[in-house]
Amino acid sequence: MRGKPSGEDLDRTDAAFNQVLEAEAQARLAVEECRWRAAAMLAAGAERIRDLERRTEARLLLSHRLSDASVVRALDQLKAEGTADEAREPEEAAIARLDGAVEMLADEMIGASSGAGGRRRSDEEGGR
Repeated sequence: MRGKPSGEDLDRTDAAFNQVLEAEAQARLAVEECRWRAAAMLAAGAERIRDLERRTEARLLLSHRLSDASVVRALDQLKAEGTADEAREPEEAAIARLDGAVEMLADEMIGASSGAGGRRRSDEEGGR
């Protein structure tokens, strides 16, 4: 059996406990500093995300405005071209072709140009 610890043993034990307690205190401080740094990094990251969202929204808004302006210009141009086309008189050849097509269609439907009130297949085949 061991005897009673000596004063030297108690001093060494006390010093060892003090070292452990000091290391634990330093570890707690280091953990707290890590928490603080992590929170600061998260806050900075969140601010960067908000900034990115604001810039993206502004760019999208600008893109939409540019697209809208482009569409308005294109529509104005189409309207101007349409007005110019409407102002022109149709060419006589086009009118003649249209008249011919209308006459042919009317003839096929009701026989308007033949004066017969419509042709029948038997009329065309010689009255069979």
